[in-house]
Amino acid sequence: MDATHEKPTSTGSSVLLYSSSQCQCFLRWPLLVQQSIVGDEVVLLVPANDAGWSHQHGGGGRSRVARGPSHARLPHRGSPPPSASYPPNNLLQQLQKLGEGQLSGPEDVYVDTAGGGTLYTATRDGWLRRIQPNGSWEHWRLVGGTALLGIAPSADGSMLVCDADKGLLRVEEGRVTILASRVQGSTIRFADAVVEASDGTVYFSDSSTRFGFSQWFLDYLEAGSTGRLLKYEPSTGKASVLLDNLAFANGVALSQDESFLVICESWG
Repeated sequence: MDATHEKPTSTGSSVLLYSSSQCQCFLRWPLLVQQSIVGDEVVLLVPANDAGWSHQHGGGGRSRVARGPSHARLPHRGSPPPSASYPPNNLLQQLQKLGEGQLSGPEDVYVDTAGGGTLYTATRDGWLRRIQPNGSWEHWRLVGGTALLGIAPSADGSMLVCDADKGLLRVEEGRVTILASRVQGSTIRFADAVVEASDGTVYFSDSSTRFGFSQWFLDYLEAGSTGRLLKYEPSTGKASVLLDNLAFANGVALSQDESFLVICESWG
């Protein structure tokens, strides 16, 4: 997105608004950008061709000013939540970086405790990589693509992989199978995280039905709620929607007794 990087400035009784030539295809109305708050002024994104806004600098709709008599004011946020009861610690200062300089954008990890602690991850160069307990990294299985995200082991020994561009994959030795690329007539646009239940049912997230992996930030700018929790049934080979209207559905976890699922929303 070729958005302007100008620093928002006060214009008396107005609010600066920004949009880009690419944003105009996606944004349907002004949207609050939480990071773009200057004092009590709120920076909004608006479509570049919206007739309700006037140019300040020209240049094809890069910067616009609201026609209003006063500043936009932030709503009262209330009291901050009580602090956590956990004592402070410095454990993260003792962390060890694995694969630094060797891995291309690792997203998720799986640790095979039964296999001695071998750690698996998917990388943006299309590989499933693993590190042995002795610290040596291996190119384990080639999947292909540049959008590998969540991974989870399957009971049959294969690895389930979410490819944001292709959908839900099963990766075996020498073979990659697309299990689900569509659900109930719609494209799985952003497969993200996955987990398998003991009966073989696969649960996975589809972060956005509007924007793909390379445009995830547009979903954030829209504050969209088009994410979904999906289910894949191996017996039928079909996927279904369990839950929709999620604000960028992300991580998925299954409880130990498999009585419920936990799914993360990245915003909302």
